[in-house]
Amino acid sequence: MMSSLSDDRYATQRGRYLAKTTELRKPEAKAVAYAEKGFSSNGISKKLNVSESTVKGYMRRAMALYGLEIMETNLPSEEPPDYEKVRPEYYNKLNDTDREIWIEYVRRHSDKLPQEWMHEILESADMDESA
Repeated sequence: MMSSLSDDRYATQRGRYLAKTTELRKPEAKAVAYAEKGFSSNGISKKLNVSESTVKGYMRRAMALYGLEIMETNLPSEEPPDYEKVRPEYYNKLNDTDREIWIEYVRRHSDKLPQEWMHEILESADMDESA
């Protein structure tokens, strides 16, 4: 029971920090914090008292903005990372499968992403695909 309280405290504090330092909304930031601790989408949904599909939406938007690596679990000895929005060159660092997944997340959440940033990302990806 003690570790659960510790995980909850971590997620609350880390979620607040991420909500202040990123463009993630509070529920998304808290979901990312739980993911950093190794929680599955189902586990996060129970912690946040929302549906698993809602959690998946939170995580997909976070991955669209900050890269697929935002879903990686941190080891207890690791310092949690600071996240920066990915730049258009991120697309070129991904393998074909991850590239398709990431672009799908950007397109799927286009109405909830910074428009200028999103257009720059998609323009870069479209140019790469047509080359």
